[in-house]
Amino acid sequence: MHRTTLRSACTHRESAQKSLPAQALRCAALTLLLLACAGTQSAQRAPEHPALAVLAPSVAKVEASVPSDPLQLVPGSALLVANLQISALTQARSFPIWRAWLARYACVDEAELAWVTTHTTRAVLVGRGEPKDPHWLAILEGHYGAEDVGRALALVGGQLGAPAAMGGAQKRGRFSVLGTPQLSAALLDERLLLVGDAPLLDEALDLIAQPAPPRFADDTDFLGLAARVECLQRSVCVLAAPAGGIAAALYRELSGFGMNGLGAALAHGRSAFGLDLRQGVVLGGVAHVRSEKEAQDVVKQLNDWIWQIGVFSRLAGFPDVLDSAKVSADGELALLDVQVSEADLAQLTDRVAKVLESDDPPSCNATAQQPGPTL
Repeated sequence: MHRTTLRSACTHRESAQKSLPAQALRCAALTLLLLACAGTQSAQRAPEHPALAVLAPSVAKVEASVPSDPLQLVPGSALLVANLQISALTQARSFPIWRAWLARYACVDEAELAWVTTHTTRAVLVGRGEPKDPHWLAILEGHYGAEDVGRALALVGGQLGAPAAMGGAQKRGRFSVLGTPQLSAALLDERLLLVGDAPLLDEALDLIAQPAPPRFADDTDFLGLAARVECLQRSVCVLAAPAGGIAAALYRELSGFGMNGLGAALAHGRSAFGLDLRQGVVLGGVAHVRSEKEAQDVVKQLNDWIWQIGVFSRLAGFPDVLDSAKVSADGELALLDVQVSEADLAQLTDRVAKVLESDDPPSCNATAQQPGPTL
């Protein structure tokens, strides 16, 4: 009855207003829409016979699952990615030295550091942007509760000097995002905790709902460099791209040590560095530079730098841990291989521990932070 009336109304309107074909098209479209809706409702009606229940179409929405590998949440626009195996780092012989350094010179509260190492087995740090406008995101893998989201925001905000005023939680798809004026954080399946700049966090969440956008893990050039030095199997793996402020900052830092050529090469090429601390120290690095000649120049500068470090180390009473370092070139690739034995590492860590004990660290009172808010 309704279909006949609607069809008659459309026919009458079209005959009366033939000079307006657009209105006729809208009538036809409305008719098709109503027919489709009626067909859909009929198809979704439960079957009358129980034996036919298995044939009823499912209308449940399938949600995309959170990737098991945190690297799958790194956007393709990242310029620096650091993969840290926290469980391997905390078991390393040198970890107490790093913990003391972070507490004394980076003003990281030991209780907060203990919280991170207790809850986290792996961390992926993502960076991009210019020096005046950097963007960072930390993807922590472990086991977390809702109360850890606010704590992570307060910890990161304290290190960055960002205000800790907490805003309300906002829904982003099926996830809740908590934020301060400068940072955002989200908990995914109580397994992944994301905290950092809102644009990067939003892009990471987009990679769950829309797998099509480019992701860092799909970059075969980077993966090839990482495989060359077994980077992702190490305790720490750092992958750097030749663009943006991060490359410029790397150039400035190396130039400060008189390594202008190496800084320029790394600033204009992709590189990967892997550090393993499970048995002594194993450091592997590879940089894809602009030419074979530049690769040879990098090798020469690295060898000179290693020799100078060895001289200063012996004069300061430190073991020459770089004595066995090997630097080589393979076409446009410059490669570094350093291995430190357990005995040399023990001597080095003991010497560094004595230096830390006798040194007067800067005061952290000016940067002391209030306990962070929780959800």
